[in-house]
Amino acid sequence: MIVFGGLSLSTNANARAKPSSMLKITEYNDIWRLSLSSGEGVWSKDANSNHTVTDTEIPSPRSEAGSAIHDNKLFIFGGISYRSSGFDSPVDMNDLWSYDLETKTWKQLRPSDGIVPPRRFSHSVTLTVQSGLSYLLVYSGRHLQQTSWSMLDDTWLYSLSENRWIRVQSSSTTPRMYTSIVTTGDTDFWFFGGYYRPVHTMSGYVFDDTVSGELNIRLDSDSDSSILKKGSALARPTTKGASMKLYTAVAGMNRATPPLRYNHQAVAWNEAIVVYGGSYQTVRGDVWSYNTTNAVLLEDVDMFPKKITSLIYFLGGLIAVIVVMLLLLLLRWRQVDQRNLQMRQVRGSNTRGVSQERMQQLEILKYKKPVKSVDPACVHHNKDVSVSSHVGSIQIPICLNFDEDVCPICLVEFEEEENVRKLNCTHIFHVPCIDEWLRRNVTCPMCKDIVETVPGQEQQPANSTSRRFSVVPLLNPRNSSQSLIVPFVTGRVIPTQIPISAAVAPTEVVLAPRIAPDDPHT
Repeated sequence: MIVFGGLSLSTNANARAKPSSMLKITEYNDIWRLSLSSGEGVWSKDANSNHTVTDTEIPSPRSEAGSAIHDNKLFIFGGISYRSSGFDSPVDMNDLWSYDLETKTWKQLRPSDGIVPPRRFSHSVTLTVQSGLSYLLVYSGRHLQQTSWSMLDDTWLYSLSENRWIRVQSSSTTPRMYTSIVTTGDTDFWFFGGYYRPVHTMSGYVFDDTVSGELNIRLDSDSDSSILKKGSALARPTTKGASMKLYTAVAGMNRATPPLRYNHQAVAWNEAIVVYGGSYQTVRGDVWSYNTTNAVLLEDVDMFPKKITSLIYFLGGLIAVIVVMLLLLLLRWRQVDQRNLQMRQVRGSNTRGVSQERMQQLEILKYKKPVKSVDPACVHHNKDVSVSSHVGSIQIPICLNFDEDVCPICLVEFEEEENVRKLNCTHIFHVPCIDEWLRRNVTCPMCKDIVETVPGQEQQPANSTSRRFSVVPLLNPRNSSQSLIVPFVTGRVIPTQIPISAAVAPTEVVLAPRIAPDDPHT
């Protein structure tokens, strides 16, 4: 087993002085070998494999390069260098090198026509042979773009005999990085899983599918074999172009498949693919094999990335529509809230209650339950009133309800020694009840007497009840001189329904007197 290059991370000794570089990156370009012949596994380093960074005869230190071994030579293509100094930006590469495993010497392979693939890293490289010609196949990968990177969906062939690069035309695009590609036979190649990130997104996807590719290399039409004779000289065929068709390999029914992974390794062994390691959410150390001779191939390998991209666009559009709708609803709610606030301000400016100064002038008394008296004439007040047929005065007992044991606002009985507020009209209320009322109104809730009076206006005594009487004409068209005497309390008439006969002479109404609870004559 041959290992080339890579990097290691270690704690920087100057981390305290430079907090921005907590880890030190060390990159390598040396060659190590693991000998398995003894059965113990002994590592050895090639003495002449590593040189200084400025040496142009060897590849610069790098990681994530693609490699393949053919004809006792190690081929290295591309990779990325993070610059161990830590101050320079990373650099990706597209140079091709060969390392002779016997002589332990490096050689850079420069194409004869000057055409090279784009710079890349995290790609896959394998070797394929067709008609006696050997090719390096470079598949997908990624390349740097300013401060980020993007996926590559191209495939290239390097003809070792012609020393030039050839772009492969693919039937579909399936960009993958951090996968491992292998070949079986002369024209078939396979890879499992890998990592994919769509354009203009920061989220990537890990796969667990198996992809197969059928490579078709078009040679010169005059070439019927790998070696042609032209006179006495030997000539090799030339490559005119290459194309490939991708398939999705389906495992048999009820067969287990490897879980999602990327950054794993794969090798071909007896027409089978052997996959080892990788990572996804955790580092994996399992081994899986896939028999390619029993594979069922489907021609829909290019649909999955498109579905992912379409799904991303659809979800993005849906989220954008929802956000716009929420913003419109929020704007509408704000408009309604502002309008309601303005209406409340207008109503508040039009609503005027009793001033706080005037409210403090109203008396607050300790409530005492009054001593009630019952007029015998009121005992039968629920019975029908009889009226004599002769003309004269009739005494009609009328009991007016002057019960003030209940607060008219909250309808809760007053308690002994409870604080009550008395208005000018002598009506009493619970202090919180009437205060809340007077903050919005200027009249008594019972008699509608105006409370907001001019300071200094004469007030009625607290221990007396103001009573006056008013003469109200009866609605009798035959005798307009008929009238009733009804009580008139503080300037307002208390309506009382009294049956009046059209033939009845002027009638005098006798009222049951009410004695004030604080009257000393009680």
